[in-house]
Amino acid sequence: DFPHDITKEQSQELRALVKSIQPNCQINSRIAHDCCDYESLGDNVLPIAPVGENLECLITLNDTWGYKKQDNNWKSAKDVATILCRTLTSDASLLLNVGPMGDGSLTQETIEILKSMGEWTKLNSEAVYDGICGNPFPTMFHWGFVAHKERCLYLYVTDDANREISLTIGEGNSVENISVLGIPEAVSYTLNNGIINIVTIRTDLMIPVYKIELKH
Repeated sequence: DFPHDITKEQSQELRALVKSIQPNCQINSRIAHDCCDYESLGDNVLPIAPVGENLECLITLNDTWGYKKQDNNWKSAKDVATILCRTLTSDASLLLNVGPMGDGSLTQETIEILKSMGEWTKLNSEAVYDGICGNPFPTMFHWGFVAHKERCLYLYVTDDANREISLTIGEGNSVENISVLGIPEAVSYTLNNGIINIVTIRTDLMIPVYKIELKH
């Protein structure tokens, strides 16, 4: 987990051993001495934006890695979904920890969080898997996060207090359609001088994802 006093030679030896057994195995930075394939951030540390390298975020559901009876500081399902959105839009991967109890079972809080997360990721699978890329804009947004894939932009609206969202896509772009994943209701928007103004829809979704399909 942490290299501490491991030498460079030991890190190189360990890497060579792993790769000899499974060449496609990815090794994180906790092997030390630049022998890794990707960077593992500190515990419960989140990225802000894409940094041009492979990152992994390690997140707990409460404050503890293992099971701790007294630790009831649970994140809500929306908190965890927001963390996932932030990692996706930073071109990072999410390692989500669960702490089983002594008999191997999960706490009821863990089950409920994972169930809600499973429902959300299933509904929004195209904005979570299969080539989703990080925020293409050089800014962050107070209402949530943005990712992209092919000719589509995905807006993860974590602050549902906003009634309108503005996004500058440039005058050379035009919009084919805007929708909310999993919602049949049409989305009202205007496009003027390369700026999209979207009127948000009131939904019961934990985090609605707006899909902007660009013509080119």
